[in-house]
Amino acid sequence: MSQADYDARIGRAIEGFAAIREGYTSKASQFAALLDPAYASFIREFPDMGEVGQIYLIHSLGEMDGGTRNFTGTENVLIFGADVMGRAHPYTDEEPFFHHELFHVYHARTFGGCEQVWCSLWTEGLAVYVAKSLNSDATPEQLLLTVPEDIPAAVDANLREAVCTVRDRLDSSAAGDTAALFSFQRQTAHLPPRYGYYVGYLVAREAGRRHTIQELAHMDQVTARPIIEASLARLARCE
Repeated sequence: MSQADYDARIGRAIEGFAAIREGYTSKASQFAALLDPAYASFIREFPDMGEVGQIYLIHSLGEMDGGTRNFTGTENVLIFGADVMGRAHPYTDEEPFFHHELFHVYHARTFGGCEQVWCSLWTEGLAVYVAKSLNSDATPEQLLLTVPEDIPAAVDANLREAVCTVRDRLDSSAAGDTAALFSFQRQTAHLPPRYGYYVGYLVAREAGRRHTIQELAHMDQVTARPIIEASLARLARCE
């Protein structure tokens, strides 16, 4: 994005702030009260979590409700966007969302990362699986699986296509594949944007039949890769 494009984005955020002020202010003012119990319940399941480090609450200019960023080259920091939280989180129970993002910080210490699809499939799917495991009554909406549309319904109706399309792209690092699976581009007529989150969740859930969430969380890349492939094979038969 050029500086001119970014300046325009800032201008639009300023002009549109009145429309989101109420939701923004609500999430921002309650942020610590919402995060603290989520952190407490997270460390009950993962007692070796330790300190999270710096946490930033910002107006993200529409970029994110939450995520990790690495500014120093050594440690991920958590960033939350009160603007997107206020717009996209109409519910009051934020624990599943916070558990998802806290897990990314925790998981990165063991798993690391890579640019290929299979790494994102595992890290994002496992974060959704952990959030669901720690919040058994969490809705698809709270698990962020209904943006921009009902992802579980679409994938369940086209499971083989979804699984096999992902399997064929495990080693891809192409921007188009990543954007379709984990952002807002559409890859096929039947599969919605961001469907990689739900396929990743199904992979992690399948792996969870044989491993605890603590065991899954501590797997390195060498250990996790064959488990991912085996889980995909159990979910659907591909040519």
